[in-house]
Amino acid sequence: MKRVLLALTGAAALVFACDGKFEFGDEGVDGTAGEDQGPPDKEDCPECGECDECAALGMVCDRDGFPCVECLSDEQCRDNSRPRCDKGLRRCVGCDEQSNCQSGFTCDVVTHSCVIGCATATTDNTCDRDFDYCDEFRGVCAVCGDDGDCDNSSTGPHCVESGTRCVECRKDSDCFDNSVCDPVLFRCVECSSWEDCPHGKQCDLRSHDCVQTLEPAGQVR
Repeated sequence: MKRVLLALTGAAALVFACDGKFEFGDEGVDGTAGEDQGPPDKEDCPECGECDECAALGMVCDRDGFPCVECLSDEQCRDNSRPRCDKGLRRCVGCDEQSNCQSGFTCDVVTHSCVIGCATATTDNTCDRDFDYCDEFRGVCAVCGDDGDCDNSSTGPHCVESGTRCVECRKDSDCFDNSVCDPVLFRCVECSSWEDCPHGKQCDLRSHDCVQTLEPAGQVR
């Protein structure tokens, strides 16, 4: 009798999840609190009709019914210029820690890219001609100290916090026409995540456009 009740409870929970109201208490399905259950198994994807849609966008399905994301592991990043998966952004980036960069380079945690490292401003030939000076505090070769240094830059009018690049935007308020600032490309786009799109649409990160898709399971907006 207890087994029957447990089976019925599990089935009810599954239907509840696919109805877009996925909720858990403090315990996981196996009774352990806060345990990471990992990505859904392939056979679980059709339950909420999401994983095939992610693949069609060149993306992957996040765990527990989250929407489509660019990556969950380094193996899913196939662009040589962005071979690492940043677990917080769920985006492919150039680096997310120092060990990702070659000798002589350092991982810029702002732009998530490997940049030329430097120790002091007096070190000869440490920074090449693409950089203006050595930021000794951050240990990186820099091109700007503030937005004024980017006035004539071809890459954008804003200086990133690390000073390693002039970019189109640093934050959403730098953009116009309801566009947002992509935290990896530092460019104004229609969307950089599913949260930037209206109800029932998903962000296609290949074009940064909001496209029609099923409502991601487990997320209520």
